[in-house]
Amino acid sequence: MKVCVEKLTGKLIEASSSSDEKTLIDNALGFGCGKDDVEVKDITREEYKEFLLAVNKPAPREAAKKELAATDAGMSRVVEDLVTALLAKGILKEADLPQAVIDKISTRKELRTSLKG
Repeated sequence: MKVCVEKLTGKLIEASSSSDEKTLIDNALGFGCGKDDVEVKDITREEYKEFLLAVNKPAPREAAKKELAATDAGMSRVVEDLVTALLAKGILKEADLPQAVIDKISTRKELRTSLKG
């Protein structure tokens, strides 16, 4: 199997089990790539599968964004518990907090209490 990839990025342009190198390069040129910007490689079907898996992995930045989003709720609870503990110990006073924060913590406390009963 032959694949035509962009040299700089490794981006797959085309894959074929029947086309020759010239055809793959001509097709890449037709897609707007420069002749010196692409290369054709012979790979096995297994290598092709691995290549597709690697290409479909989220970029590290996207993976980090997903991880942050996935931990938002837990982090929110940590901050809530921290504020509550600081208030209970007298280290922080309600007057130090914006009213919106006080309202949200109160609402969540009421909701948790209603779930217990």
